[in-house]
Order: sequence, then structure tokens, then C-alpha cells
Amino acid sequence: MSKFNFGALIWRIDLVFGTKKAFCEAANISTATLNNYLRGASYMPSDFIASACALLSIPADEIGHYFFNKNVDY
Repeated sequence: MSKFNFGALIWRIDLVFGTKKAFCEAANISTATLNNYLRGASYMPSDFIASACALLSIPADEIGHYFFNKNVDY
């Protein structure tokens, strides 16, 4: 399980691209790679984060909300 909650990122991908597949095509990554990032099987490289921010029009001051929002255990 990922240490981070990517719910906001998934919502943004769906809002801007409609599907994860369309986003992956624009980001030039496979859907398997994206799924690995989202479930914490591999870490997102900084160049991917920068590219995703550009594609999704995420301002620099909101990067943490989309990419570094920690899961909380209750």
C-alpha cells in the first residue's frame, strides 16, 4: 500500500483527461506504470511529477496536495 493518498491526483486526471489511459498516452507512460506509482509499488520520479503537473495544470504551490498527501491511520 502506498504511503501517500493519490485520490486528488486521480480526480484531477479524470477531470482533465477523462481516463487514466488518455493521461498515460499524453504523459508517455504505460497504464501499468501509473498504477504502480499510485499503489506505491514504485516511486514517482521527479521528472514524471513535473510532467504531470504541466499536463494537469497543477500550480507549484499545490504539488504537495496531489503528490505528497500522506495516508492517515486512525
